[in-house]
Amino acid sequence: MMIRFFLTGLLALSAIACEQRTYDTFGVWSPDGDSIYFYTYRFGNADLMRMNADGSEQRRLTRSFENEWWLAVSHDGTRIAYASNKGFKKTAGADLYVMPSSGGRATRLTNDGGMKLNVSWSPDDAYIAYDAGDGAGGADIWLISALGGEPRNLTNTPDVREALPSFRPDGSLVFMEGSDSPRFIAMDVITGEREELSFPFGAVRPYFSSDGSRIAMSVFDDEGQSDVYVMDADGGNLAQLTSHEDQDYAGGWSPDGSRLLFSTYRWGESEIYVMNADGSGKRNLTRTTADKD
Repeated sequence: MMIRFFLTGLLALSAIACEQRTYDTFGVWSPDGDSIYFYTYRFGNADLMRMNADGSEQRRLTRSFENEWWLAVSHDGTRIAYASNKGFKKTAGADLYVMPSSGGRATRLTNDGGMKLNVSWSPDDAYIAYDAGDGAGGADIWLISALGGEPRNLTNTPDVREALPSFRPDGSLVFMEGSDSPRFIAMDVITGEREELSFPFGAVRPYFSSDGSRIAMSVFDDEGQSDVYVMDADGGNLAQLTSHEDQDYAGGWSPDGSRLLFSTYRWGESEIYVMNADGSGKRNLTRTTADKD
């Protein structure tokens, strides 16, 4: 079950072949709470988009024949980091890019092959963490300056899959280690010191609230069904916010911690929804598959 989740990035590559016509997903807020960024397949390949927080004025930020995906917005709101398979043609690979949050010319940060996904900005916006696969099932967590330069392998364990990095507000980096029975690890990126964290079984991809007090995540059950859960940073007060026969995946918190984004397949293809932090008030923002909640 957990191995299947790690194939999510590769499933995105084949979304068009699977007849996904829209596939709006991976929603994250701007730091001022006015905008939401996401990626979509509604134009063929994956493109980055921006919309107002109420779902209006959806605007395309990238226009290419390649895929742009797995984005993260800098904490000052001025830049977007993302992965793109530009130049890889039919080979499985992606490099890291940074562009202005309003769109425009992108800067390529890496150019060394491999599949790079799941980016996260450090709290001071000086660095970007990402995971990079070796094509054989392994992956490591890497760190690179937001201005470019030589990336640094933080984990360097070829026989273990480490993925889904997410910076906490205190500057430590949380990621998943392992495939069949993965665990969550918090790492000090300076000293390399590690601490195992308490997460529910089946949890993937944590999203930390801006003050670090709450965590949103997708949790898979034994049959591979995913729903959105939240809990306190110390592992307490676990609560299930969605319960639907189709897949729901957690997205980012609003800056004030009052709302959450999530992606759902309840209308057949992925749409981006928003809900209150207690699970109430679910509303469809993108409305590309179904013009209803």
